[in-house]
Amino acid sequence: MVTPVYTLFLEEELKWYITATEDASSWMHKFAAIMQLEPSSTNRFSKLIFTTLQVDQKLSSALARTLHDCSGDIFPPQDWWFEDLGLVKFWRNQHSEHIICQLSGQSIYEVDINKMSLSLHVIYQKAIEKEGLPLHAGLVEKEEMGVVLAAPGSTGKSTCCRRIPFPWHALCDDETLLVRDVQGSFYAHPFPTWSEYLCKRSERTWNVERRIPLSAIFFLAQSETEELAAITQAESAAFLHQLSLQIYGRGLKRLKASEGKKQSRCLFDNACQLAKSLPAYMLRVSREGRFWEKMEEALERVC
Repeated sequence: MVTPVYTLFLEEELKWYITATEDASSWMHKFAAIMQLEPSSTNRFSKLIFTTLQVDQKLSSALARTLHDCSGDIFPPQDWWFEDLGLVKFWRNQHSEHIICQLSGQSIYEVDINKMSLSLHVIYQKAIEKEGLPLHAGLVEKEEMGVVLAAPGSTGKSTCCRRIPFPWHALCDDETLLVRDVQGSFYAHPFPTWSEYLCKRSERTWNVERRIPLSAIFFLAQSETEELAAITQAESAAFLHQLSLQIYGRGLKRLKASEGKKQSRCLFDNACQLAKSLPAYMLRVSREGRFWEKMEEALERVC
């Protein structure tokens, strides 16, 4: 038996059909709800199939039938390989574009949230292949003009996202996925702050399918006063690569050395391309200053 399905559409080449076997259906519904995904009947996209059933390189006949029923494709019974992130294993087959996401059978609240966070690995991975970049960053917008507020943890980006006033809107404060469309323009998508759930601070959800045209990147640093300074493309690329590793590096550490090196290089190349394409600034912010005015000044010069 197969549960209802959801679709996740980011760009034309970044779209998934998300479903699960019955044993993982409750987990999947929660995962989809946090990302505001809608149920769908489409069957045209690459599939992410979540299951807690045992998967091995020779799929059991029961699991193979289940996967066949939900995909409409014949999954070859051998030649599977996997990426192991601990709580989630991603099984692939050279004959199929679909991915089986094998979840740890342990069902504890905190563990389930961590499995959701780790499950984004394959979504980010595909985005990286298409010149995208996941970032440890907040995303704010004003009149459909997107701005990334990038910084390591405990630097102030969440505080800035909370403080920024109307007509600005904060869409997320921890993970932002940057994607590139076929015309070469960059767009940003807000992704969940998983710590909100791990700490049980809120039941907030995020519309991850919403795409915002990206106008600039601001790297934050704490200060006594508000200061703005342009930075070089090389500096921007280095900062972006570091912040992407803070999100995607947790998966890279689990890959085989050759594959991890290949993907890390791709991250760096994408960071360099993004740095060439968008203006970037170092924005020093104080605890109570009007930092957004410095942002607006910079945006007036580039827009």
